[in-house]
Amino acid sequence: MWAFYIPAISCVVLAVLFTLRRYADPKTPIIVRLVAIISWVTSLSIVALVPLDVWTTLAAQKNPAIGILWSICYWSTQVLTWFLIPFFQGYFDAGNFSKLGKSQTSLRNSLTHWAVIGVLGGIGLAFLLITGRLTISSIPNVAIQLSNTYGLIVISLLLSYGLVEIPRFVWKTSEPEVRLRYCCHRIGRAAEKLEDAAFELIRVATVVEATSQPMPKRDPLRSYMDKIYQQASDMSPIKPSQCPKDEQGRVDLDDLTDKDLDYGCDLHGLASLRQRLQRATDNYKGLNAEYVNQVMDGFELEAVCKARRTGDYHIQTAPTSKPQAQLATALMVYRAVLRPWVRKLLALLLASLSAVVVWSEATIGSGRHPDLSPFSLAVHAGHLGEVGTQLLVMIPLAYMCAANYYSIFKLGMFSFYLLVPHATQPASLLLNASLVCRFITPLCYNFLHVIRMHVPEADGQATVFSQKMGAAMQEVPVLNQEFNSWFPLVTVVVCLIVLLNAWDYAARFVVSARYRFDEDSAVDEFSERGRLLLRHEQDGKARGVPLGDCLGLWGSVEAPVSLTAARARASGGGKLLGINKSSRSETRPSMPPSQSSALNRSLAGPVPASGVASATTEGITEAATTVARSARAGISNLTKSFIQKKANGEQTFSSRSAAGSASSSRPPASGLDGIFARMNTDGTRRADSGSDRIDDDTDDGGLLGSQPDSLFGNAGSNASWLPRRR
Repeated sequence: MWAFYIPAISCVVLAVLFTLRRYADPKTPIIVRLVAIISWVTSLSIVALVPLDVWTTLAAQKNPAIGILWSICYWSTQVLTWFLIPFFQGYFDAGNFSKLGKSQTSLRNSLTHWAVIGVLGGIGLAFLLITGRLTISSIPNVAIQLSNTYGLIVISLLLSYGLVEIPRFVWKTSEPEVRLRYCCHRIGRAAEKLEDAAFELIRVATVVEATSQPMPKRDPLRSYMDKIYQQASDMSPIKPSQCPKDEQGRVDLDDLTDKDLDYGCDLHGLASLRQRLQRATDNYKGLNAEYVNQVMDGFELEAVCKARRTGDYHIQTAPTSKPQAQLATALMVYRAVLRPWVRKLLALLLASLSAVVVWSEATIGSGRHPDLSPFSLAVHAGHLGEVGTQLLVMIPLAYMCAANYYSIFKLGMFSFYLLVPHATQPASLLLNASLVCRFITPLCYNFLHVIRMHVPEADGQATVFSQKMGAAMQEVPVLNQEFNSWFPLVTVVVCLIVLLNAWDYAARFVVSARYRFDEDSAVDEFSERGRLLLRHEQDGKARGVPLGDCLGLWGSVEAPVSLTAARARASGGGKLLGINKSSRSETRPSMPPSQSSALNRSLAGPVPASGVASATTEGITEAATTVARSARAGISNLTKSFIQKKANGEQTFSSRSAAGSASSSRPPASGLDGIFARMNTDGTRRADSGSDRIDDDTDDGGLLGSQPDSLFGNAGSNASWLPRRR
């Protein structure tokens, strides 16, 4: 009876440990890792328990241990998702300076959440008690029913999206060229989010310096301020001491609001400042890791696409050992030739599985007479034996879980949380664990309806899930067993909406593109910008520049970026052309042939020495100086805003015009300066041909150097890719 469950639960534990090792930040506290492990193992063990429950019911071999395991797993997930995980989330998010203070802040925030739930639940329970439909002993069953109803409503939406999008995404990205386009889109999107995070970090560092300067050494709050200052200096890429100051060494307060200057009044204010610093630092670290990962994926996909185009599958940087070189070549052949077909076959298989799941959900109301569910017919046939039956139950259940949590993972684009390999922060880990705990039981109970095991068998045998959940379903009118039978019909409607992209069409009128589910559009402003960034990062990698430094977020050591300059950069073309830390007073040589590729060959060539400030950064500095000068002159905020916008606009277009006029008199640069030098003042590509245009043809057959544009085709050639701050 346990021949399948023990290996299954072992695989669950190993998968959880691997997932935690892959995603958790190395500095994640042990208690957070432990809570995440317990949450994931407890939740996924229910998935391993369902096949055992189904088999013992069909074979009439009920074991009391199953009921005990089910109760432990179910109530553990409820305690974790509603009490323990919210407490630890609040604890590690709090900015207090002591463990007791963190605990008090977390409990205070959690009590507010629990009070709202308690009031609503109390009103419902009082109504049922007054009407005589409820007794005190049945309150736990009501709690189970309400939790299951809430979970069923949510998973019907999440499951529908995942059942459609998983096979469609696998099919659309089967070709490496298409995957490279999507990768460029994600690079552009990740770069904008990273720049927003950097802007907030610069502001926080400025606030820390502005709060610290006027505080006397003998002030009772000075020791707490010193802790914040030290934390900012250790954790933030931009140090408070690097913030721009005037001639007297005081922080320029023109870019700060009244709220930014209120932190130093009391201990609570300093705790809020520390919390803001922690959030800004964690957000930046996660987004920076996401950007680097996307760029690395772009490098790999570019190499695969070039190998497909040239037919040369040998890797230039392959290991010197012959067996290792042969393995690297075989891996490249698989990625370039075989993997596209494997992904297409996988997409067809997943699409078929999704169709069967949707059909089974839609026909739950028919029950066993007639039984219209293919999964139910296969399970009740009983010809596969113990292990075969449990495996048959596990496969569709695991796929439904994957579809559900695929949708939950996509919620990361709404900034609910961010899972990044080796850089996921404690708050994101805990929130993910909470979501897994919250939806696993309703999903498993819904699956019992799919295989028609939610009602007792002919001999009176019933699964433990059905006995416990089914009894709870009869306590509250309307939300009873019939609700669980007809509500899954919503899955069919949502699947049709997602399949026909009706949501995307409707969302265009009411929702910004930033918050739509369809984030992987192949050609848009993010894609165009991502392509340019990928070229620039390839060029920087050849010169030994760390990934991400090409964005120029922090300026140079001698001239750190100011808050005004960061805002100016974030609102125009200067966002991409910041001061590069690694390019100070150096002459960038042309790349060696062994490191050139289809991405950077078109940019290789002699490059003049670049100083600390380029034409664009000079424009940004001029814009910042203009605003600062007007602020000291006592000009109103409205006038300063107008001057700021005008200065930004003038530097954006004038710098590009200057670059365009200078391109005829000097060799093109190999970075983004050279790219902008080959663009008109209106941001569109030049129509002339030549080796220095953005998408020039190369003789090596490189993917990004073909005609027409091999990465984006003709679409998007006139797109305005410059990001707009929202």
